[in-house]
Amino acid sequence: MGARTMLFEIGDKLGITVHGRASPSDEEWDSLLSAIAKKADLQAVRVVVLSKGGGPDAQQRRRMIAVMKGFHPPTVLFTDSVMVRGIATAMSWFRKDLIIHPTTKRAEGFRQLGLSDAVAQKANATIERFLRELGES
Repeated sequence: MGARTMLFEIGDKLGITVHGRASPSDEEWDSLLSAIAKKADLQAVRVVVLSKGGGPDAQQRRRMIAVMKGFHPPTVLFTDSVMVRGIATAMSWFRKDLIIHPTTKRAEGFRQLGLSDAVAQKANATIERFLRELGES
């Protein structure tokens, strides 16, 4: 596998994924799907995604839908990418639980997702760490 394009962490109540500028390889994406499939209680999880422009392709999104078995956790997506925003906006027509914000509006997105201040601070720290590790800070 080449350079990493995404990093993720799935906890008991919060999942965080950060995409760099490039789209994930199938290997990276399948690693995320495997972690999701092992999660016992998806109903309790809220999801935070930050994308610098990368994200799953159509086939990878279909595989995510299959793993999720129709469940859509409340999700906030932070991105400044016009392309990613366009794809997410189209998805939000069918997913009312998908919140989309520019990367400068994290506090607002975290509030809309219902995260406490302490959880939002931890999420911000994780996002910043992932961005540094991806060389995208």
